[in-house]
Amino acid sequence: MPMRKSFLYALALTVGYFLLADLGLRWGTVSGAASPVFPAAGLALAGLLLGGLRLWPAIVIGRLAAAFVQGSTLPLWIDLSLAGGNALGAVAGAYLLQRLGFDASLARLRDVLGLVAIGILHSVIPATLGAGVLMIGLDLSPASFWFSWLGWWMGNAAGVLVITPLVLTWASGNLARLPPAAWWHLAASTTAAVLTTWVVFGSEASPLLRTFLVFPLIMWAGLGSGVSGAATAMVPITALGVWGTTLGYGPLATAAGADAMRFILLQQFIAVAAVTGLVLAVVADERRAHRALRASEARLALALEAGQLAFWDWHVPSGRVSYGGMWAPMLGYRAHEIEPHFEIWRRLVHPDDLERVTRSLDAHVEGQTELYECEYRLRHRDGTWRWVLDRGRVVQRDANGAAIRALGTHADITARKQAEEIVRETETLTRTIAENSTQGLALMDHRGYCTYANPAWLSMTGYTAEEISSTPLHDLVHHHYPDGRPYPKDECPIDRALPTQSSVRRHDDLFFRKDGSSFHVSCAASPIVRAGHPASTVIEIRDVTAERAAEAERAELLRRERAAREEVERASRLKDEFLSTLSHELRTPLNAIIGWSQILRHRVVAGDPDLQRGLAAIDRNARIQARLVEDLLDMSGIISGKLRLDMQPMDLGDVVTAALGSVAPAAAAKKIRLEWGAAPHHVGVRGDPGRLQQVVWNLLNNAIRFTAAGGTVQVALTRAGDHVALTVSDTGQGIAPEFLPYVFDRFRQADSSTTRYHGGLGLGLSIVKNLTELHGGSVRVASAGLGHGSTFTVELPLDAAETPAGAGGMASRGAAEDATEAFDAIDLGGVSVLVVDDDADARELLGSLLERCRARVRLAASGEEGLVLLQAECPHVLVSDIGMPEMDGYEFIRHVRALPAERGGRVQALALTAYANPADRARSLQAGFQGYLTKPVNPAELLGAVASASDGAAGQVTGQDI
Repeated sequence: MPMRKSFLYALALTVGYFLLADLGLRWGTVSGAASPVFPAAGLALAGLLLGGLRLWPAIVIGRLAAAFVQGSTLPLWIDLSLAGGNALGAVAGAYLLQRLGFDASLARLRDVLGLVAIGILHSVIPATLGAGVLMIGLDLSPASFWFSWLGWWMGNAAGVLVITPLVLTWASGNLARLPPAAWWHLAASTTAAVLTTWVVFGSEASPLLRTFLVFPLIMWAGLGSGVSGAATAMVPITALGVWGTTLGYGPLATAAGADAMRFILLQQFIAVAAVTGLVLAVVADERRAHRALRASEARLALALEAGQLAFWDWHVPSGRVSYGGMWAPMLGYRAHEIEPHFEIWRRLVHPDDLERVTRSLDAHVEGQTELYECEYRLRHRDGTWRWVLDRGRVVQRDANGAAIRALGTHADITARKQAEEIVRETETLTRTIAENSTQGLALMDHRGYCTYANPAWLSMTGYTAEEISSTPLHDLVHHHYPDGRPYPKDECPIDRALPTQSSVRRHDDLFFRKDGSSFHVSCAASPIVRAGHPASTVIEIRDVTAERAAEAERAELLRRERAAREEVERASRLKDEFLSTLSHELRTPLNAIIGWSQILRHRVVAGDPDLQRGLAAIDRNARIQARLVEDLLDMSGIISGKLRLDMQPMDLGDVVTAALGSVAPAAAAKKIRLEWGAAPHHVGVRGDPGRLQQVVWNLLNNAIRFTAAGGTVQVALTRAGDHVALTVSDTGQGIAPEFLPYVFDRFRQADSSTTRYHGGLGLGLSIVKNLTELHGGSVRVASAGLGHGSTFTVELPLDAAETPAGAGGMASRGAAEDATEAFDAIDLGGVSVLVVDDDADARELLGSLLERCRARVRLAASGEEGLVLLQAECPHVLVSDIGMPEMDGYEFIRHVRALPAERGGRVQALALTAYANPADRARSLQAGFQGYLTKPVNPAELLGAVASASDGAAGQVTGQDI
């Protein structure tokens, strides 16, 4: 402590001790020697604890001054002995407390308990010396000695318990840190203590139990304001207690008759009250401190976690290190998994960094640097290395300057290091790319001077790096136009961009080499921005002289390619038109053949079997030809991707039943037995009913065609998990193993020679495979070889939804039976039908079919004739062909729909055409037809459609295939 400060401490202690000693001696129970409470003893102990043991002379001087002012009649040697005993006791107490690590702020329970214990014990020294000196000097009896010693000891102890905490807490600044509410509480509790103590000790007659009224006040003061509040409240309690008891007031004065007993009770009361208040207050302080510490630690933990920081606390002599924050998680550990020792940290440091880190840390510990800061790598639990920024400083050194304690933080800078490495790698990569690029790259400043040019730039222009850095760019490479006119800088986009360092998109220009030759370039300018401001501009040039020629060649190639593509598209259109025409030209005569054969079969008598067989053969082979046409159109649609499916919930069993009915005549003709077990109830799938029936029909037709007369074809439908399996097995000629991989290829047949036994185009099984896959299914074939038959299996996914009743239901009988039933069942009596078709055979067939069902039929050979007949008499139903000369069916129906309703504009119209593509159907319905039928038409379907259309609004046909 500086000399000036020590002097001030000594002066304050001397004056304070003198005043309190004078006050205490005025309460003396032994003349000039002892008092019930000696406050100077408490000030002496507090003064030495705050100012140091070397201030003990101030105690002696203050004690002698008080004796002098009191007019002591004791010999000088007794006063000196008494003063020395008081100083010795204070020195002993202060020394013992310092040895125990006493904290003068009294923030810990151990400090309060230590003060109480040492305060009571060290008071023995001045009491023993003082009572002994008085016994010798005044010739006191032994009984008087013990009485004097007890009063002296308890008076000094009471003074320590009351005054020492007050001085220490006020001097430590605890009160200055109290919030305003605590100050109000301190004032209120002190005032309450004054008033309550006055009530207890201010009257002559007061019950003994009234003394306990002060204890709640002491507790209140201690709980609200801590040790400072309890110590402050004890001052008025002690003063008023001593004053009242000395004057004979209060419960203690009346409880004991002798003066000695009432003062002993007073000292005990003061001691108990002081100890109670101090202990309770320090416990409350510690709890508040612990709560504040926990809150502070929580905030620190949150801050460290938010900032991804860790901290360490290193006790240098022992090597123990305490870690906190993100230190352990940063390295993949939990806090308890890392031993808190300096050597453990050393083991985690990367071997290549350890020497550098140790050198930096040692320099700081030895005091050579103000702050320790180092970047190094620590080993993560998973074996990787994490970069950390380690900062810290020594916060405590001993008297010799040796480091005792150091604190610091860790910050994970791995991401920053990786970013820096990426920047370095990027710079290296950029320079490498620039140096090896075939495009010219240059850095230009705002004045137009080049600060860097890559080899490609120098090679293109023929200049050296020194030459391009000493002359503006414009003056070197594009100083005039190709025709020789000067090229001003303000007309050049690149030169206009340099002063402002703005961007220039791709710009074609003409550059000149050092030798005077020129070359075409494509150039661009891009500014480089640093700290929000453009620093330089990158100029990129590319020699496009060869590209100009290549572009012209590419344009020619593109023109040729476009012409070739148009030719291919034209050929595709011609193919589609040819197939459409082929379909029309084949279907039209087949329509007459099939229709008339069914009419004749209905008319012929059963007694002529040869005629029946002939007509059946005509009908069957005509339908085969129609199927071939269908196959050609379907395969064309599949190849071109134009085939569309009408997906809907349906029952696959109905599809199989319908297909079996359609192939039954062909099987019967060859005496082939069709075996079909009962299908599972509602085999629900989602698909196109017509296309799935086509799949089943092709499989059945294929089996019948390749099975000899008298054979068997078996059909089975089974559930297999979330799929349904359709199996068609035959006892036919089988398939050779080498042909199995090609069964489903287009136009492939096992026997393709001119002497082959079975006909066909080889499209049926290919269509089966493609249609099955379009439904999300698969098909496979198995055969044991030639002569052992074959088995085809189609698997389709089951539909999760319940199939509506009747969904997918189809007729299961042959066309001939349908026609016969239709002739017998359908009655079109009273129905007028107008038939428009340019083909005479088709007109006559349709007229005959309709008249057989008693319809009144009118025939028209063209659209113009049909319009005349329509307006002359509006029919119930209109049946019109599409492909007709001069006015086709589309134009015809548009004319019809343009008529008013009373003249036939709303007549029910059916399109009957040999154009069977899906696009033709959609076009027909869009043009104004309500129904669409394809040639060759099934008589039963035609008659059913006409009957439905004639039923009026209730049975109106609205845009569906019939």
